Amino acid sequence: MDYEFPIQELRAQLAQARLADWEQKRFGAASHQYRWNPPASLEEVEELEQKIGVTLPKEYREFLLQAGNGGAGPFYGLYSMKQVENELTWEMEADKLPMLSPEEKLPPLDMEQEENWMRGCIPIESQGCTYLTCLMVTGPNRGRIVYVESEGEWVFFPKEETFLCWYQRWLREVCNGYRSDWFATNLDGDEQELQAGYWKAETEAEKREILRNMEKFPELSQDTVQFLKTAFLERIEMEDATRFLMQMYHIGPEFLDEFLQKRWQAQRYNAVVQEVWYLYGRVEQEREHILARWCPMILEKLPQLSETEQVHISSILQQSEGVKLKQVRWVFEQMQDPGQKEELLGWLAKFPDAVENLDLWLSLLEERDDLELLNRAIITAPIVNDSKLKERLLQIQKEFSSVTQYEVRAIKPFSRCEQEYRVYGSACSKEKAIWYEEINPQVTGIPRPYFLRLQYFDMVNLHLEQTPPEHGIPIHPLIALAIRNQFQRLPSTAYDWNHVFSKIKNLSLELDRKTVCRWEDGTNTAYLIAPDEYPPAEPFYYCMGDWSVIGRMKQLKALSISRICVEDFSFLTQCTALERLSLCNTNFSDCRLLLQLPKLKSVDLRWCRLEYTEVLESVSFSCRL
Repeated sequence: MDYEFPIQELRAQLAQARLADWEQKRFGAASHQYRWNPPASLEEVEELEQKIGVTLPKEYREFLLQAGNGGAGPFYGLYSMKQVENELTWEMEADKLPMLSPEEKLPPLDMEQEENWMRGCIPIESQGCTYLTCLMVTGPNRGRIVYVESEGEWVFFPKEETFLCWYQRWLREVCNGYRSDWFATNLDGDEQELQAGYWKAETEAEKREILRNMEKFPELSQDTVQFLKTAFLERIEMEDATRFLMQMYHIGPEFLDEFLQKRWQAQRYNAVVQEVWYLYGRVEQEREHILARWCPMILEKLPQLSETEQVHISSILQQSEGVKLKQVRWVFEQMQDPGQKEELLGWLAKFPDAVENLDLWLSLLEERDDLELLNRAIITAPIVNDSKLKERLLQIQKEFSSVTQYEVRAIKPFSRCEQEYRVYGSACSKEKAIWYEEINPQVTGIPRPYFLRLQYFDMVNLHLEQTPPEHGIPIHPLIALAIRNQFQRLPSTAYDWNHVFSKIKNLSLELDRKTVCRWEDGTNTAYLIAPDEYPPAEPFYYCMGDWSVIGRMKQLKALSISRICVEDFSFLTQCTALERLSLCNTNFSDCRLLLQLPKLKSVDLRWCRLEYTEVLESVSFSCRL
């Protein structure tokens, strides 16, 4: 009997799939839009077969001739024959047995020998990145679909024996609205078929695979819901239930909670903690319930958990109002694994009462054997104005400062030098962060001004990491940006810089798209655009944190700085020609500096944390507070 290709059935299924996913939300749908390309001619198919030296499998061949020359299909859609030809970068070697087989794993590949492990198949679509859908065209599995990663890291044969079975399964699943993370890597079948397969399964592994595949159904019948509840409750003692948690959540949060409670009662503490941690990160709606219901229970059993789970759950405990750091710090003090201790320390630092437990970090800052732990302690130490903390940070800087010297690095092991260098850098950064906290504290009702930074590669290009020239004159990069925006270019010589400074009458230092390339609202940090690719001509040099060059602008009459944390406002005393000053939403505080500006007519100090405001009562200039 002659083979009859089901073209009418396919057309009807494709039209139904187009309607079912009319918003094209399924992965890759926007690429093919559930439409085939025009069918190929027999001459075009035969030309491709001649080029690859193999006759195409009958079902795929008829698809090209009757349905379409590529188009609608799983993932990004089927290739046209021209795309197949272009993407076929390996030899077919039809006389050799293919290496790809569903019965055997692909052996480790020696890329230097360039083994042609993809012989015997052709690419028929892209799954994205380096993943391809291929069709076996030679060997015992001719006509079967295989998924491959182009470097051979992953090979998978869907269970469907033919191209058409695979393709029609895709149409069927789209029409039914089935969920699919990676099409055809799960089991085929509807609810009744999978349940029937469950009762026929001979091994626990087969049964669990069927249960996992039930998650593809967008809605479940009451019969299936009851079936799943029974099946899951029979597995209270399973080693790891993480893979089934979202299924149980979709059945109902109450059922999921019942399941976890029974596992807790069965003393599967480590497993439940891992599962609660998993849920907390994936189901935002359950977070309040987890904090209220599970944190007290887990805190009670904390001593019975493994170190790994103690670390995991600490990331949640620190967000619970009822748990304090003093209740869990013993975990860190008893922990043995260095890596776990370093990770845990980061979570302990997030507890609201971390400052009250500063002694934990102070003791760790005495560490000298484990430099990784010391570095982690520096990074996670609370940012607080404490004399002992600053004393220890300065001591660390003193001990490790010599690592920056070439002759010292030459006689020490490279790994030790790298560790010491990181410790030194972290101590400098932490000390600076504490200082910034002192000059720019968070004040209720006042937006916090931004700290200014440059990205690392910009700092290197502008020589900010190098020792400045002797008797050099620092220029803050934001000031350079303001000059470039005002004069359309930067000065090229020292004479030009001085000339520009002598001409400036108005200077506005703003944070906007012209000056900032990246914002970090969590740390209130703004990363500046580099004003140039090179440092300025000597004696000038770029320096973050130094604004004194404003004092060289002797004709400056109007100065505006907003939303910025300025390290030192003493430069204002040099601006004797200043008439209008705006420091809106900066960290300016000492009003006494304003008395040294004889020509000042107006000042804007809104959203500033002011001190010595009594001096403003006797001034002649207008003041906006």
